[in-house]
Amino acid sequence: MSTNVTQTNAHTPASAEPEQTRRFTLAALTAALDALTVAPTQSELDALLRRLELDPEELRPHLGFKPNTYTRHRVFRSELCEMLVLCWLPGHRTAIHDHNGSYGAIRICEGAMEEEIFARNEAGEVVPAETYARDAGEVTGTDVPDIHRIGNAESNAERMITIHVYAPPLRVINTYQLGSAEVGECWPDDPANPANA
Repeated sequence: MSTNVTQTNAHTPASAEPEQTRRFTLAALTAALDALTVAPTQSELDALLRRLELDPEELRPHLGFKPNTYTRHRVFRSELCEMLVLCWLPGHRTAIHDHNGSYGAIRICEGAMEEEIFARNEAGEVVPAETYARDAGEVTGTDVPDIHRIGNAESNAERMITIHVYAPPLRVINTYQLGSAEVGECWPDDPANPANA
């Protein structure tokens, strides 16, 4: 299930924070990920996204919305981790999936995210377990082997923007159907994947 949900405080006065955390921008986050020499832990990914002090202008080059599906925009990728900006209109959501050995952290930048957590029953079928509402500024994590689905609820009137950091980078994810024990596969980087910008 999701771990380490925190609320960031976008209104903390700059003078209340140490110099090195005052301007931890998207560029600074990218540089920190690029400087890694070992894979980051789940708690390190969460901490990096909590430190992020985001200027909406920094996101502009990574934004793009499609009418029928959310979009994925890669900001950074190395052998150790990757960072993506995802853009969602109301009603967009992922398939039920896990990250097939990768763990991740998600920062909700704009809008509100709905996260559904799933479990497997004694027959191995995927069943609902919990649902969470996440607000802008929150950071949530996905551990291994979490099965979940995230999205921007259809009842939401506004778009949603999220930043995702995964370690190691996603290569193949497992997909599931509600009430079924079958496991499918999805290749996030497949050019035929409609979510790729």
